[in-house]
Amino acid sequence: MDQANLYGIVTDEFGESEDIDALLQNLAAKLVGNAEKEYVKQVTFRGVGGRKVLRDDIWGRLRFPFIADHEYYEKHGLYDFPNTDPAANKFGLDMIEAVKDPEAKEIIRKMIKPQMVEPHKKVVETK
Repeated sequence: MDQANLYGIVTDEFGESEDIDALLQNLAAKLVGNAEKEYVKQVTFRGVGGRKVLRDDIWGRLRFPFIADHEYYEKHGLYDFPNTDPAANKFGLDMIEAVKDPEAKEIIRKMIKPQMVEPHKKVVETK
């Protein structure tokens, strides 16, 4: 969430050690060059949209598994919308309490992925 620029990714899955060293050197040169120019990549519509979808989910249904993210969002003023839905607030607080019980936490852990995907399923299946 620090709005950092992604300049590239280097993994150890590419060729020999010398190849990886060259990729790292190239990435480091890009980083230094852009830092010297104080370059900041423009925010795209997709970036803003993705951030807002994640923000809304973390404030609402996903607050309890992403407590640290929720606290970060609150601390840095990233909840920039009227967040006065009492049902969502109660749900988030109730779930935070529920996951303190190891048995409940395990049940919830097994359900979380299907629940996260469910609202988007119809859109994805019709494309």
